[in-house]
Amino acid sequence: MPFYIYIPFFKSSNNPRLTRAKELHRAREYDPTTHAYTFQDIRYAKPPTGDLRFRAPQSPEVDRSSIQVGHHPRTCPQGMPRWQALGGAVASKWADPSRQFDMDEWVADFYTTNITAKDYNEGPGGVSEDCLFLDVRVPKRMLKAASRGKKKLAPVLVWIHGGGYDLGSKQRFPSPQFIPTGLLSKGNKGPEGMIYVAMNYRLGAFGWLSGLEVERDGDLNAGLLDQRLALEWIQQYIHLFGGDKNRVTVMGESAGAGSTLLHTMAYGGDTSRSPTPFSQIIPQSPFIEPTSVPVESTLEKFLSMLNVSSLQEARQIDEKTLVAVNAELIRTAPANTYLFGPVIDKKYIPERPMKMLREGRFNKSVEILTTHTSFERGYFFDPSVEMEEEFREWINLTIPGLTEETIEYLAEELYLPEFDGSWGYTSQATRQMSLWGEAFFDCNFVEIGDASDGQAYAGEFGLSPGFHTQDLAYTFDFPGAPVPFAQTKDFWQNAIVSFTRTGKPEIGDGSEFPKWGSQGLLVNMTETKSYVAVNRVNKTRCDWWAQVDL
Repeated sequence: MPFYIYIPFFKSSNNPRLTRAKELHRAREYDPTTHAYTFQDIRYAKPPTGDLRFRAPQSPEVDRSSIQVGHHPRTCPQGMPRWQALGGAVASKWADPSRQFDMDEWVADFYTTNITAKDYNEGPGGVSEDCLFLDVRVPKRMLKAASRGKKKLAPVLVWIHGGGYDLGSKQRFPSPQFIPTGLLSKGNKGPEGMIYVAMNYRLGAFGWLSGLEVERDGDLNAGLLDQRLALEWIQQYIHLFGGDKNRVTVMGESAGAGSTLLHTMAYGGDTSRSPTPFSQIIPQSPFIEPTSVPVESTLEKFLSMLNVSSLQEARQIDEKTLVAVNAELIRTAPANTYLFGPVIDKKYIPERPMKMLREGRFNKSVEILTTHTSFERGYFFDPSVEMEEEFREWINLTIPGLTEETIEYLAEELYLPEFDGSWGYTSQATRQMSLWGEAFFDCNFVEIGDASDGQAYAGEFGLSPGFHTQDLAYTFDFPGAPVPFAQTKDFWQNAIVSFTRTGKPEIGDGSEFPKWGSQGLLVNMTETKSYVAVNRVNKTRCDWWAQVDL
């Protein structure tokens, strides 16, 4: 089996090296703030190119011909839907905390905001199909301890980025933003320290293409299997950095959060087939589609845009063309629609995820700290929808696979057309927001607490306006962009670190988050304070989303 051997510290620019039977790695940089080295772009899988396109990842070949440093951080090919870019542009207008939130103004901004086309595959770092790499940030003292054979190992925090399964990277692209300075600084105040790992995984058509032909001549959920291989790599090698493979916490946001949950449900929760490669998860704004059906029309359109008729022919297309087609297909997705994502494959995901969660078919030994934002739904609506028939068409587009009867029930009973505020909305726009936000985010959050038999810890990011992804700036450090409420950031980062170290998130005064219990208890994080509260998500509608057979 491959292994690492620690080579002692070198002077000048020769950062510490780790030698593995398959590769040689030198730390790329040293951060004096966290006293940690970064080992960048460690390969965990073969390049998924040529005949390996659209297939499950494979462990890498031996390559000790040179020392790997990771000078140019790798990013997987990606794209962003135009409707999501519009939502991001509107959200940026509300980044100023002095601007008091007004729902009517928020909605109006979607009619007046202009966006320009952007190529998310250009910029520093380099986009390539050969992108299955991970980064490890490890404190200097831990590397020294590992080299001396010290047995006391540190907890490990792993990051799986979000982006609707279409966008993102381990360090954010094109400019680094997921910087764990605060997390590592807090983690290293303890006697053990803490190690941080972040991974890339395939996006869009490269990682999530589905359909019958993919089942026959490829692998469904290849991007999810990328993540799994990276997590297994951590289990195999993290001890050589001083990390404890039995104390791995996996944190993700949005699609990354949904992924953490899916890994707990692997093989229907049957850990005898393969042990869960972590002990805890922190799903922030967990995004799992209410349906997980393969969409044949997306595969057909993808092949048509490539001017080929089969998956095998698509494997012969040059990378530049494939990257461009993938980006264009994603960009032109219908409003509030992600064309790619996890599907039921009858293997790793044997059934609808929320059904498995409700039935307890997941690894219940995994400890959970989950959060959502107070306004997840904010930019998930189509401004052009005004009439009742348009609302039904919007449901059909955004949640493929629904029957006409189910769509009718949603439109007439669960989200009926009454706009006096008694149902949580006052317009077609806010009605769409309620449906989309609950179906894709909020009800997942509630179901996690309930499915854990009340044992999960939970939090709500309550800073105004609380739109989706707003909490990321309080989880990580974004260079040149300090947050307006530093105490909230300090609180949340301390909760993450204490949970990673002990399995119990601290509130800050030495006490702990309450468990979800039968009341749905959580900690609400606001501009001025953080306090224990009760979940406010509509329980009746969430019960329907969890039980409905889609």
